Amino acid sequence: MKKPKKSFVCPRIIVIMLKSILDDFCREHKVGDYAYTEKLQAQTYERFEHWVQLGYSAELKYLQDHRKSMRENLKKYFPDAQSALVFLFPYQKHKSEKNTAGFLSGFSDEDYHFILGKKLQLLGESLQASLPGLEFKLALDMHPVLDRDLAYRAGLGFFGKNSMLIHPKLGSFFMIGSLILSQCLEHEQREVMQEFCGKCEACLKSCPTQALVAPKILDAKKCVSYFTLEVFKEGVAPKGAENGNYFLGCDTCQDVCPWNKKHLRRSEQNRWETYFSRPLSVLIEEIQNHSNKTYQAFFKRTGFERMGKRGMLKNLNLIQERLKKREPRD
Repeated sequence: MKKPKKSFVCPRIIVIMLKSILDDFCREHKVGDYAYTEKLQAQTYERFEHWVQLGYSAELKYLQDHRKSMRENLKKYFPDAQSALVFLFPYQKHKSEKNTAGFLSGFSDEDYHFILGKKLQLLGESLQASLPGLEFKLALDMHPVLDRDLAYRAGLGFFGKNSMLIHPKLGSFFMIGSLILSQCLEHEQREVMQEFCGKCEACLKSCPTQALVAPKILDAKKCVSYFTLEVFKEGVAPKGAENGNYFLGCDTCQDVCPWNKKHLRRSEQNRWETYFSRPLSVLIEEIQNHSNKTYQAFFKRTGFERMGKRGMLKNLNLIQERLKKREPRD
């Protein structure tokens, strides 16, 4: 009895299929750019470790516990890792009276972790259908991976003095999403990009709380974004925050960056931008009337869910206090 012939797919055909899958994905999901790398070791891990040791990560426990060392190499996160596909998902930077980080509402009404996670999962499954035996793991900023470093060593940008990854055409208003793969692909790899900040120090000079203590070094304890997005209880805002209506995050160090100038534009408000554009007194009363349970249900699967009712009220009350202090006295 003759043995069945083994199926064989020409490597050239696999390359064409792979390119088609990736091109279709980027076109359908409006990917700004993507790249492939087989560099598994994080190039800035020692710098990151020193940054944590200096206390600049504040109370961000997920950067300090056992997950810290996992960020050193992709194999510590996914033992079968051989390569990675890294994607940049741009978002619109909306201008608003209340200062809010663009990523909170720049994609849609839903938390970007859910949106990008679903997209990457579908791509991974498509690749599995064409590459027998392929396994993969998603990597977003919620996973123990130095995502900016991964994008950097994939050749997708350079580190700015504001510590953000800057892409020459996209600026820094994008989120990074990756697929860590158990196989190497027939795909070109880019060179690491040189830095292009030059003598510019706009971000360093514009930070309202002087949280950028040196080029590429952010002290989270002084950062408005950390205080408004990661501190879920009452507290004292960092010095300098009183000069602006900082509600949820702060993009000042990105707004002033020359690489982002063409990406700053006003566009139609989505559901949550319309919701939070109402008077402060109305918002505070409405949030106060929520129980913790109904708050979580109302903001379910959004970027506002994780801070909870207490964290949201903390931010709204601080803005109200700042506005009262600015009112002219008789």
